[in-house]
Amino acid sequence: MTNPKAILFFTALLPQFVTPTSNVFRQFLVLGILSIAVEIPVLLAYSWLAERGGRLLPRALSSLPDRIAGLCLIGAGAGLASMRKR
Repeated sequence: MTNPKAILFFTALLPQFVTPTSNVFRQFLVLGILSIAVEIPVLLAYSWLAERGGRLLPRALSSLPDRIAGLCLIGAGAGLASMRKR
C-alpha cells in the first residue's frame, strides 16, 4: 500500500481497461484482485530463486555485484568531478 510505483500503476494503467457505462467499482475490484493474484506467485518465484541462487554462488562471487556497483559510482563521481561549469 505504500509502494508509489503500485499506486502509479493502478491510477495510470487500470482506468484504460474500465468501461464507464458498467459498474466501475466492480471492474476495479476485479482488476485489482487479478493483479494481486498474478503478482504474488511472481514475487514468490523471484524470492525463491534469489534464495536458491544465493546458496549456489560461492562467497567470492557474492560480493562481485557490490564491487561492480562501487566502481560504477566511483566512475560517475570522477566524471562529475572532471566536468567544467559552463
